[in-house]
Amino acid sequence: MNKERLTVLFPCLKSRCVSFSRGGFGLLRVFTAAAAKTTGLPLPDPGEVNMPEKRRLTGAGNVWGRLAVLILTLSALLTVVWLRDDAKGIIVKGAAQASFADDPDAIERAAASVVKLDVYDRYGDRIATGSGFAAYSPAVLITAAHVIVNMEEMVATSDSGETVPVGDLIYANKDTDLAVFELPADCGLTPLPCAEEYPRRGEKAVAIGSQFGCINLVTMGNVCGIWNTGKDDWILFTAPVSGGNSGGPVFDGEGRVIGFVSGTYDKGQNMNLAVPIKKAGIIAGQVADWYEVESGASR
Repeated sequence: MNKERLTVLFPCLKSRCVSFSRGGFGLLRVFTAAAAKTTGLPLPDPGEVNMPEKRRLTGAGNVWGRLAVLILTLSALLTVVWLRDDAKGIIVKGAAQASFADDPDAIERAAASVVKLDVYDRYGDRIATGSGFAAYSPAVLITAAHVIVNMEEMVATSDSGETVPVGDLIYANKDTDLAVFELPADCGLTPLPCAEEYPRRGEKAVAIGSQFGCINLVTMGNVCGIWNTGKDDWILFTAPVSGGNSGGPVFDGEGRVIGFVSGTYDKGQNMNLAVPIKKAGIIAGQVADWYEVESGASR
């Protein structure tokens, strides 16, 4: 008998538990009736089966008989309750492990920490559009270094369309494609959680960025693997990206940033590259520590 049928029996057991203590036939009749109702098959009445003659027990035998029936009844009830609780536990566990990629509310919250970046040269002409995000502390904005080449001024726009003030450039490295900016305390961006380890092949990959200047579009795919060029490590992933995605975060199934978009591999099909967030963590962590000392704030 499977869990579903035992669960169906539960109401019957609860309502007939008094009759169980009056004899083994009461227990057998209840199980027979419930089984017939569940399966739809006609089952014989226990009283019609050729069984040994029913005898009324007396004295010590009667006591032991009632005790045995009571133990069987309690065992059946406990078994059904355990199965019901076990099934609930499985459902709750499954809900708790829902993927970030399948949770629109979680994606909306994450997008609030991602900004569109418009980069202008010294003549006031816009020369690039990219993305960036707050991480490690409210004082840190991370983006791709190639987005800010020849930058004279940069304007950040939040998910809600408001202009976000960006402070000084703290660090930039064209080889690792990492750039870190300081953010003022009142910028209103909440730092995103970051993974401390490399993602595994096959894990979910969710990219948020301003493709073609459209603020914070969401695309999804999976992690292909880690590509080691002999000099640097790159995360390869399949979530579609386009111009304007550079510098935007790539999330895993738990909603943690695993890297930021750096480019595409033009010799492959939908093979995109992200800088592992672990590389940014060292520099960004130093900026965050400095921010804590200067402002007395905590991450």
